[in-house]
Amino acid sequence: MLSMTGGSLHRVERPLIGVAERVTPTDTNRAGTLLTDLDRLGIRHVRAIFESTADNAKGTARYVRLLKRMAEKAELLPSCPVLFSKGALAENHSFKKHISWYTDIIDQLRNYSDTMPKWVDFSLWFDERNLSVWEDTAAFDSGAADLADALYRLHELGVRSVLSASQSCIFRWLGWLCERGAAGLFDAVGLRYYPQYGKGENESWDRIISSIRCYVDTLHVRSEIWITETGCSTDKYRENDQLGELVRLSTAPVTRAYWYSMYDGDQEYVRPHVDMEERFGLKRMDGSPKLLYRVWSGWGIGGVSTLAALGNGSNVSWYTGHIAAGRRRNIQQSDPVHLITGGAGFIGTNLAARLLSEGERVHVIDNLSRPGVEQNLRWLKETYGSRLSVEIADIRDRKVLCKSVRRAKSVFHFAAQVAVTSSLDDPVDDFEVNAYGTLSLLEALRGLDHSPGMVFTSTNKVYGRLDDIALKLRTSRYEPVNPELRRNGIGEFRPLDFHSPYGCSKGAADQYVSDYARVYGLPAVVFRMSCIYGPHQFGTEDQGWVAHFLIRALRGESITLYGDGYQVRDILFVEDLVAAFLLALNNMSSLSGGAFNIGGGPTNVVSLRELLNLIERLNGSLPDVRYGDWRTGDQRYYVSDTHRFSAATGWKAATDVHTGVERLYSWLAGNLGKRSSETRMHIEEPESVFLMEGA
Repeated sequence: MLSMTGGSLHRVERPLIGVAERVTPTDTNRAGTLLTDLDRLGIRHVRAIFESTADNAKGTARYVRLLKRMAEKAELLPSCPVLFSKGALAENHSFKKHISWYTDIIDQLRNYSDTMPKWVDFSLWFDERNLSVWEDTAAFDSGAADLADALYRLHELGVRSVLSASQSCIFRWLGWLCERGAAGLFDAVGLRYYPQYGKGENESWDRIISSIRCYVDTLHVRSEIWITETGCSTDKYRENDQLGELVRLSTAPVTRAYWYSMYDGDQEYVRPHVDMEERFGLKRMDGSPKLLYRVWSGWGIGGVSTLAALGNGSNVSWYTGHIAAGRRRNIQQSDPVHLITGGAGFIGTNLAARLLSEGERVHVIDNLSRPGVEQNLRWLKETYGSRLSVEIADIRDRKVLCKSVRRAKSVFHFAAQVAVTSSLDDPVDDFEVNAYGTLSLLEALRGLDHSPGMVFTSTNKVYGRLDDIALKLRTSRYEPVNPELRRNGIGEFRPLDFHSPYGCSKGAADQYVSDYARVYGLPAVVFRMSCIYGPHQFGTEDQGWVAHFLIRALRGESITLYGDGYQVRDILFVEDLVAAFLLALNNMSSLSGGAFNIGGGPTNVVSLRELLNLIERLNGSLPDVRYGDWRTGDQRYYVSDTHRFSAATGWKAATDVHTGVERLYSWLAGNLGKRSSETRMHIEEPESVFLMEGA
């Protein structure tokens, strides 16, 4: 890539990527976390934005200590905000004092030769609501002179300077400063710009940077061009937008580019035209990683590029750090597909693999919010190639749904918020995903000229806690006193009793699906699932307890049981569930509108203690087991009565508990190490478990 600056032609390779983050004098502890996260992303460059001046001796000392600590492990770019407004320029003494204070901090860092920054950024802000500031020549001349003095002082210290501003003001101030003799005092021109809030889709980095380069050239300034601040908000449920923006940034024709920011905040750094509640961080306020952070830390920017291409429906071979485009035929928009929402999850991956192996085409919609599911997409793409297309999107995005259902010949709706615990923490998000997301999908289907059959996965939680079922303890498990319940399990006759926000949201979705089948004639079936397990399941505390137990055992880690461990579930191997899905699809005309309990049934029942004994035989040792108090919401007994679905289709669970658990154990043993070494991804598994899983 060629660029011309100051009359000379030179080549600009891919830009060096850093992270921009706000800092205050009291951010010492937060700085340590930031440095750890930078290391995980493989980033050495950080733009530290001074959020407050605190221009006093105490504030200066704190900033010096903070910057020193950061500079010991990262190449630091201190960013000093300089406000050009009528008020600030009118108070010339205050304006000059602030600029002098910034340079004093840099000067004091000379006492630590190993942490002296090589560059400093003067981030120029203008009162864009009152452009008459440009007409006050005397005030602006005075401010420009003060800034030029600071640049000269840094130049004498051996520190190079970058001057940055927004796109709307960059041409105004650059000309003013150069006219006033500052052309030789700065070494880079920086742009603060967010394409998400640009003028249109044609606002490409190439076009924007080219215009800046041309202007710099007319001023005969020999200067690098940087992007000192850019990013992408994850509002509106689209974390995948960050993937695309980083990919575009990684090819921008600049020397350096700084991504804002590492963390979300209560109140974002003030930028024109940006909603204060939007979220630009790679991590959320609670420290949990977003999609871009997970992929970037696991696979690098090359992996981000590949996943972004895959998520846009491109059919590319997946090689770490490389994109091999055009090797497989793109799926045509007219080709009918099986649509799977949440298709990168455990159940979705197994269903997709079954359909793809039979020569079918599959389209997956998934927002990849669950850590690690991007690896399932990698496996599916490597294995089945061009028959798989992917849309990285949220189930609440109605435009995506309406577009995707047009060529669907069947729909499997698995996308959901799956944990009771998460629903208790954020019931609004739980409702939006489970209830509103399902309703949005139903509405998209209702608008079609054709009627693809829909299979929806509900949960046994729609039946509540089941406290009225009398239980007795028999050896190593609870059993119902009622002999009929012992023989058959819990059937669909059981009254609905929604408990917890999760139970309410899934229950509402459950009823909407059945009602749309009755009222609008949409062919749809509901499965109220018990515990499902099998390959591609990396269980956690909230869901997938069978896999969670096995993972802890394989890692030699302890397990905490909440309660006495005699809780009982029927467990169903995922291949048997997939077979039930396909039977439901093939028998849709007679099953539509029905809700069916699905699980392993009375012949595939296991308690927590019994599973631990089976794990001991497989693993050669019993995991260290600890006990905690019972937790609210845990069902002591749930076993599915599957007779109704079996009578309608001939289905039955073919995989017994011992065989299924052994198969999952073997799969995990062969994939846990591979998962870690190939992707460098570290997904922490909680230590404890109690049975509040969503399905």
